[in-house]
Amino acid sequence: MRFLFGVPFGLLFLLAALLATGAALPRPDAIYWGWILLGGLAQTAATALMLTAMNDRSFVVVYAYIKTEPVQVALFGLILLGDKVTLPMAVAILIATAGVLIMSHRPGALREGLTPALLGLAAGAMFGLSAIGFRGAILSLSDASYVMAASFSVVMGLTLQAMLSSVNLWLRTPGAMAAIMRE
Repeated sequence: MRFLFGVPFGLLFLLAALLATGAALPRPDAIYWGWILLGGLAQTAATALMLTAMNDRSFVVVYAYIKTEPVQVALFGLILLGDKVTLPMAVAILIATAGVLIMSHRPGALREGLTPALLGLAAGAMFGLSAIGFRGAILSLSDASYVMAASFSVVMGLTLQAMLSSVNLWLRTPGAMAAIMRE
């Protein structure tokens, strides 16, 4: 439900951006909505994968593999947005990722099987796709300033995710939404 609680803060930030810049709200096209949908669904999936990992008590292993996200962001950015990855950038990403993997390694982790590693890689991929989705949405709003495009995209992404997670919660646990609202 973090998305639901984030919407009011996103709206306040968007209002501040509107007042500070004096700009109008962006006019998103179908391409924008595709990027926002990709970002929102991927982030929701990544969060679900992380929660699954926490339930399996393999969070340390999973989190290490989630940190492959920078490599995956670079690859997805190259494929989906045509980003350029220079040699120094590639080396920095690989060093940082290797450092996290080395720091989080613990003896006996391989005995837990491949599931934690696969959950971590999948969650990292989803977080990477999410970042690319939201960045693609911001870049597609070429008629808006970067601040306005980013602020608007935060609100649209949070709203989408709040709606999806609220419907999911309502379907799975009908009384939970009412209890959350009461609190």
